[in-house]
Amino acid sequence: MKKVILILVLALLLSLALVACDDNTPETSVCDHQIVIDEAVPATCTENGLTKGSHCSICGEILSAQEIVDAKGHTIITDEAVAPTCATTGLTEGSHCSICGEILVKQEIVNTLDHIDANPIDNSCDNCSADVDSIT
Repeated sequence: MKKVILILVLALLLSLALVACDDNTPETSVCDHQIVIDEAVPATCTENGLTKGSHCSICGEILSAQEIVDAKGHTIITDEAVAPTCATTGLTEGSHCSICGEILVKQEIVNTLDHIDANPIDNSCDNCSADVDSIT
């Protein structure tokens, strides 16, 4: 019987110690806060971040709340168009983010130009000036 009473008294003391950290009674709190640092999470171009904060590992009380840091948005860089020639393909204009590298507007391949000789007297391609007779 004494063991049962002792166990009940210990259980009561333990429950009182846990209740002492309850947010409902901060003026009587006896929790020796064990501070855990909640590290900052940097914002990215597309995702929000968080500021540094802290909480108690024993009672869970938030000691310093983390605040939301808004996403930064993309820093847009224009990828210039490249004109095609008779020998090489070209590219359309596109864009990407200089911070994260995400392609925002994909550059498309533009086919090579055909050799055109509108003036048969000079016998050269109007697009690239190559000798039309040497082009196979």
